[in-house]
Amino acid sequence: EYINRLEADLSASTIKKQKLMLSQVLDHAMLTEVIQRNPVQGLQMPPMTHNIKVVFPYEKEEQEKLVAAFTEQKGNKLRLRYGWGAVLILETGLRAGEALALEWNDIDEEKRTLRVNKNMVRVDGKNVVQRTTKTASGKRTIPLNTKAMEAIQNLRGQQVRGCPYVFATQTGEHVSYRHLLTTMERACEAAGVEHRGLHALRHSFASNLYARGVEVKVISKLLGHASVEITYNRYIHFFEGDIDDTLRQ
Repeated sequence: EYINRLEADLSASTIKKQKLMLSQVLDHAMLTEVIQRNPVQGLQMPPMTHNIKVVFPYEKEEQEKLVAAFTEQKGNKLRLRYGWGAVLILETGLRAGEALALEWNDIDEEKRTLRVNKNMVRVDGKNVVQRTTKTASGKRTIPLNTKAMEAIQNLRGQQVRGCPYVFATQTGEHVSYRHLLTTMERACEAAGVEHRGLHALRHSFASNLYARGVEVKVISKLLGHASVEITYNRYIHFFEGDIDDTLRQ
């Protein structure tokens, strides 16, 4: 009944997290002999495509305005310290947690590649780097285009000596999600475009690839999705025109 109520409003991913958290509490209750069995075990979960949100990326002109706002100089300094980090997300499709966990040894500037193998989360008010990704398919290598390389070079120019983090504060600490979100909000305001959250940069990356004719299975792999089906469902509005054209042939 609890899962059924959640299905009305939440995605399968969120429901899975809720189930895991509840199951851990009930497992502890079993160990302390408060209950005899964990009633959550064996519950059937909704498919991963359940309640997937349709996303709307930024148009090319909007992206150009945002990049200009992200990289605007004020005197000899970047107006938004983490602006080039936002550009890197736009050009690689990284999740925010994946970007914030990046270390310099994850980047091969000679081969122009970036390895995704970590994720940063917030636990009890602290930044914690998990040495794993959101899903098994989240571990991947992303090729770096010219703009991504420019972002990397500018981020390296901001690097605090001895700091291993690509996204770092002036004191060499991890950048928080809040810092990045504030950067996004200020850039949207300066550019005069709608604020759709950091995830809209990732979705815009996918949109750009599709517009260039990249196959959906390749886009799915670069995004680190668990299956191509998730990519299709999340970006269905990209493909509707192609479906209509195919049927008319």
